[in-house]
Amino acid sequence: MNKFMTFKTIDQVEGKVTNVNGMKQEKKMVVFGETADQNNVNFFKLGPGIGNTANVYHYHAISEEVFYIISGNGYMRTPEGNRDVVAGEIIVCPAHAESAHQLCNNSDTEELIYMNVAMSIKPDIMFIPDENGGFVFAKDEIITWSRNDKVDTSNIPAANNLVCKG
Repeated sequence: MNKFMTFKTIDQVEGKVTNVNGMKQEKKMVVFGETADQNNVNFFKLGPGIGNTANVYHYHAISEEVFYIISGNGYMRTPEGNRDVVAGEIIVCPAHAESAHQLCNNSDTEELIYMNVAMSIKPDIMFIPDENGGFVFAKDEIITWSRNDKVDTSNIPAANNLVCKG
């Protein structure tokens, strides 16, 4: 299927709002499978709440991610510990374990707003170090996997545990 150039403003994109453990998040999928084959672009608003996050601590085998902090204050959980991030900052996460990451809100009163650009090359493997498992993103399916048979793979990532650790 041929894709065509797409023009839109962020206000033209409908957001999906979730509330996880009392922490509000909004995701606007700007670029995805309907408009591009190799990239995703999402805008996130993480409501107030220290540790509010849109994803688990993870890294990829193939896909790289880039984050642009639009407003608010946050921190990026990394293998070396937490690192503060500020508006205007760009964070590049190459595809390897040393780039494991989780972006989190750092305020109880302000939203953290950022853009995430990610490759969507398939297959890809998403590793979740805290769970000793992850996902394989195949062409038309997502397969859960575990390095440890004792891990309950039905909870990787546990949607009710989307709070930053560390």
